[in-house]
Amino acid sequence: MTGGVTGGLAGGTSGKSGGTTGGGSDTSCQQAMLAIQNAEKAQNSTSAQAALQGVSTSIGQLHAAALTTKKPGGKDAMNKVADDLQNILNEARNGQTPDTQQALTDAQAVATICGM
Repeated sequence: MTGGVTGGLAGGTSGKSGGTTGGGSDTSCQQAMLAIQNAEKAQNSTSAQAALQGVSTSIGQLHAAALTTKKPGGKDAMNKVADDLQNILNEARNGQTPDTQQALTDAQAVATICGM
């Protein structure tokens, strides 16, 4: 899959989070950031199917984290990134080059809300 499925989704967020730590006492933030990082890693898969599956898994993880976060605005932000990832998946499955800019912006919003 040329250029990857997510095109560097998490951008600078994975570096800012210091791995899976951070997010204060809100473990949902840690889960959401890990899901974003995993979506980014999935793009490096040599198998298009594995890349699509990795991003799909991250979507579920983001929705699960959104259900339990206590951060103000966290639920909406996490669900928005999941929706962005779904749009990227749909574009990739349709043979299009996915536009990842909105996902990058929304992933940064999650990082900011989570204090990472």
